[in-house]
Amino acid sequence: MGENRVITTLSELGPAKGKIRLNSYGSLAWRPDETQLAIATFAEHSVRVVDGRSGHQTASMGVGGGWLYAFTSVSWEPGGRRLVSSGGNRYAWIWELSDPNPIVTLRGHSSAVTSVAWCPTADIVATGSSDSTVRLWDVQSAETIAVL
Repeated sequence: MGENRVITTLSELGPAKGKIRLNSYGSLAWRPDETQLAIATFAEHSVRVVDGRSGHQTASMGVGGGWLYAFTSVSWEPGGRRLVSSGGNRYAWIWELSDPNPIVTLRGHSSAVTSVAWCPTADIVATGSSDSTVRLWDVQSAETIAVL
């Protein structure tokens, strides 16, 4: 158990232990360089970022406002500077780690956004919703470029 040990379970999240309850997270995503883990939480209505080696929390982002803002999915941009997350409402949000507030809100679904994915080769985000659609978004303009 040396310095290079990577956390393997949520119960090993060090200072976050007790704050992130089992069964209260939506999804997990490793930063592309594998240094940080993003955790979409249901109960805390936030996205938490923890150091991949120590488990110490390095950032927390959220929009407040009850169960509609429970986070369901999270994905890193390929460069690892921003995250996209989805929630129990009709939105997805783009975040920078240095800002606890979203820098972009993606609006267009008519029901809960349940999953997100950042394109590995372009500044495009895909969102899946319980409205039975997948939307592709241009991140810069926050406009829908396709509905599947």
